Amino acid sequence: WPPRWVYIPVLFVGVYFVLFRDVYYLHLKMLVVWLAILWGWGIWQLQQRAPRLALSAAVVVVALTAGVSSFRYVREQAQAAVVSNFDEVVAAVQNNVPPGGVLYGDYSVTPLLALAANRTVYRNYADVNPAYFLSGLFDYEARAQELREANVQTIITKANVSSAGLVLGGHEAVLPAAFFSHYCRAARVFPLAHDYEHNALVLWQCTY
Repeated sequence: WPPRWVYIPVLFVGVYFVLFRDVYYLHLKMLVVWLAILWGWGIWQLQQRAPRLALSAAVVVVALTAGVSSFRYVREQAQAAVVSNFDEVVAAVQNNVPPGGVLYGDYSVTPLLALAANRTVYRNYADVNPAYFLSGLFDYEARAQELREANVQTIITKANVSSAGLVLGGHEAVLPAAFFSHYCRAARVFPLAHDYEHNALVLWQCTY
């Protein structure tokens, strides 16, 4: 049987999931290290009983894991969420945000755009994953009020946009939908061909 220490991290992670208000799939990666150790322990146990079989099993498992992972990456991930017109988006950010100005927006694109355009993310709020807001760590209304008071005029979001150019949804994952309807307009819309959930990158200009 596996040694008792193997069960300790599984128990702690289980307690974490029970106590935490929102379960996010990346949290499961905490188990990867311990699963790898358990796999190594299993191969070692097999080696004590059948050395040749243990070596063959280790090679087969590693080869299968690497092959499946590489295949899934090339087929599903390599082209996902790629901003093909990145240079055009960077130019738009530079045109809309003056040197020394700030911007705010979706955590998956805003920090990269800020670096490429030599602009600053407001208060270095780079990691604004919606999971933090859904779990109550941050508050959407409080963040919107903070942006209004700081007069942050450029906000970048991903969204679903109709063929007529109307923003249908998705932007509310960054700030409340009412915030955009009251203060902002979609200044530029850039299509995203293979995003996970959205079909466009939207550059909003806001006035307060």
